[in-house]
Amino acid sequence: MYRCDAGKSRITVNNAGDIFACSVMYGNNDYRIGSIYSGINKESQSKFECVTIESVTQCKSCEIKSVCGGECYVNAYLKNSDFYNPIDKMCKIKLELNKLSMSFVNKIKNKSSVVYSKLIDFAFEINSYENTPLAVWAVMSFLNARNVIVNYSEVNNYIAKYDNIVEGILNYLKKFDDNISLYKIYNGKDMKTPAIAIINNTQSNALDFLHIVSINDGNVIFKVFALGNADVMSLPIYEFTRDVSCIVIC
Repeated sequence: MYRCDAGKSRITVNNAGDIFACSVMYGNNDYRIGSIYSGINKESQSKFECVTIESVTQCKSCEIKSVCGGECYVNAYLKNSDFYNPIDKMCKIKLELNKLSMSFVNKIKNKSSVVYSKLIDFAFEINSYENTPLAVWAVMSFLNARNVIVNYSEVNNYIAKYDNIVEGILNYLKKFDDNISLYKIYNGKDMKTPAIAIINNTQSNALDFLHIVSINDGNVIFKVFALGNADVMSLPIYEFTRDVSCIVIC
């Protein structure tokens, strides 16, 4: 088990094309693992692949290692200047918090099987959010920017009814605003925000979606969702419409 997915199944890219293992350490050369032009540097990436809870002495002997998963790479780096040694104080805090959590869960289990069952169902539901379809995330993020809070299951179930996913998104959003429509952007000046950009993913032969937050000083500020995290990125308008998407829902 890895302590973190940084540099393995999660990366972030800056506007110069540099690839970093973690968005939190964006710009830190110790976290730079390559670029979109030269690819991933395997040697730089290897330091994120070699650290598991079984390879760290403190973690290997810890009784809650499988629950905790180990220290955050960033926290370890900022405190100890390396990725490999967890922070002793945080270990003690997490150990006690996990003991309290397990004790509380066992108490619920013994007191009320109904409440315990609901708790387990909720835990599985939360876990499913990490696998949230991009269309569902984009809709929820878009509506949240308009101060409209919706239920995950409601959005997911509604869109899933449609063979044409864009039609499903449009019809759902029209429940809140009849003026919602599909637009082709010819220049950034006519782009309304917030918006949902539609991207044709040629690799997966499917549509991807991202949330355009705003236009600021000639740049498109947008959110990209991957592996349960939403990273905020920025591109000049002409680059965004040329290289990312010129089709939006707003």
